[in-house]
Amino acid sequence: MKSPYIVTCTGKNVSLTNPLLEDISTHDIAHSLSRINRFNGHTKGEPYSVAQHSVMVAELVEKRYPNEDASLYMAALLHDAHEAYVGDISTPVKKALSLYVPDQIAELSALFDIAIEQSYELDFGLLHDDRIKEADLSMLAAEKNDLMVSCGNWDTLEGVRFEDVDRITPLHWSSAKELFLLKATYYLGRY
Repeated sequence: MKSPYIVTCTGKNVSLTNPLLEDISTHDIAHSLSRINRFNGHTKGEPYSVAQHSVMVAELVEKRYPNEDASLYMAALLHDAHEAYVGDISTPVKKALSLYVPDQIAELSALFDIAIEQSYELDFGLLHDDRIKEADLSMLAAEKNDLMVSCGNWDTLEGVRFEDVDRITPLHWSSAKELFLLKATYYLGRY
């Protein structure tokens, strides 16, 4: 049986069960993430893309840890890159699905995380570095504050600081894509 695959915007047929390193493309990632909305699109105002979120997480890691190797910043930029291939499923939906099926979504995401780390020559596990996770949570807190309607308490955000996060103004998808590509080029040129 042939492996299920997706066709990317650059015309690559990417296997969902055996992604090849040569199939991982910064352009495909930037294009796709710029068109995927955070929070299933349930933000107030304009749509807010995963690409813009990823850039802001990378910039926050760079701000908080200014003397690190640029590979950490690149990993922060790519921390959600697997979503370009497997899609974005919001955390509440993932939790609901886990009640009914094994966590195969996480396994599929991990498969792509490994391919992405290898493709960009990042250290194994760098996409899940605690500094990136911390910045990702700070961004989530800022996104809740700036982009969501009044929505109560999110337990995962208790005590999370985000005062050093710039106010979020959603970008048009094409601007988010361009910014993602510029950041990737800049970081890749530094390590």
